Amino acid sequence: MSPSQQQQLWNDLASGAESGMDFSSRWFSNPDNISTIQTTRIIPAELNAFLYQMESNIADLADEMGNSTLAASFRDFAAARKEAINTLMYNEEAGGSARVYDRGCWAGDCIWRLAEFLEGT
Repeated sequence: MSPSQQQQLWNDLASGAESGMDFSSRWFSNPDNISTIQTTRIIPAELNAFLYQMESNIADLADEMGNSTLAASFRDFAAARKEAINTLMYNEEAGGSARVYDRGCWAGDCIWRLAEFLEGT
């Protein structure tokens, strides 16, 4: 393994540990080999769903506190995230209306497309 591959492995191991998600073979391209961990290349749909809910909750709390500017900002964040989830993480073939993580979206360009969705709104 080259030094850059070793560094990437350590980055992925650290990201997996810091994710708060289960540290299992779900992050591996080969479930029997921990060195195939790809945490930094995965966009977990469930994590983005939690973030969407958090953004919606902050908007509701801001409304209750009378801060309509903050509420509007977080509603915009939530709307952008929802659109990105539905566009980038929806897999028609894997269950119709169910929202699932599309494993074909591991490539770095998918991460950039998600960022563009979130930044462009």
